[in-house]
Amino acid sequence: MAARLVAFLFALAITAGVVILVLGRSAAGTAAPSPSATFAAGTPVVSPSALAGEPTAGSSESAVPDLPTLPAGSPGRLIADPALLAVLPKSVGTSEVTRDTAQEAEALANTSLAIYARAIAAATVGDDGNNVATLLLAERRPSVPMDAWFPHYRADYDIAACDPLDGPGARKTLQIGGRTVETTACMQGGTVYHVILRGGTTILSILELGPDGFGRKILEGLAAGS
Repeated sequence: MAARLVAFLFALAITAGVVILVLGRSAAGTAAPSPSATFAAGTPVVSPSALAGEPTAGSSESAVPDLPTLPAGSPGRLIADPALLAVLPKSVGTSEVTRDTAQEAEALANTSLAIYARAIAAATVGDDGNNVATLLLAERRPSVPMDAWFPHYRADYDIAACDPLDGPGARKTLQIGGRTVETTACMQGGTVYHVILRGGTTILSILELGPDGFGRKILEGLAAGS
């Protein structure tokens, strides 16, 4: 990963509640390409044969499971709700966690997301080196069961986030900051984290790049009781 890389945006394209993300912006300010693929809900997008890596102590590792049926829903108004960001720490070391309105605008432009989510919020944190974490919070609609939505959301987020990094690798379940966190290692570096917050209503997903573990530090600094 280039040393000058300090920021990423996720461009979201939602088809049947599934997240497609593409690399968005480098330090040079290159515009984000348009999403070029969609994934069918209910279809595992990561083959178990593609997984690699050894489990670490205190973690569990597994292939992508059979995904539960995602119930049909009715679209409603999707909003950007900065109040969702209240669970995040204000900074990682000396690097400020900042709201990412460009990423939010990409999400709001995809009307299919409104079938499953009531609100979204996005943030980015990075330093002057290789460390960056891009964060997305998505709050489900009350009628959408988290246990059905989350596996679809996670599977497609993982493959799209890791696609520029030679695809997703090992999946693990970790305990970070007293919370159960689902992780996926991208094959050429980078880690995706997912944690369910706010009483089972909201998914926080993070793509972390760089040696200093900004994503993990965000998880360690989440607000108590979130």
